[in-house]
Amino acid sequence: TRGMGWHRDAESVASIIYLGGEFDGGGTEFKRGNIVIQGEPGEIVIYHGQFTNVHRGRPISSGKRYLLLASYMEECVSGF
Repeated sequence: TRGMGWHRDAESVASIIYLGGEFDGGGTEFKRGNIVIQGEPGEIVIYHGQFTNVHRGRPISSGKRYLLLASYMEECVSGF
């Protein structure tokens, strides 16, 4: 039933891969555009992190959900 409150990711690019589960409720909500995504197993959402996409994980009301979160940082390396 836990969700995740409003936040911004520190990474340049972030993604959520929906793995499945039997649950009610939930979803990933983005403040900009008031968008809620209810991902299906096998779907992926890729978005800019940092300050551009404030979002949250909405709590589920029953069952279990499984997600894989991945993030990517842009790094500058001198000499290349």
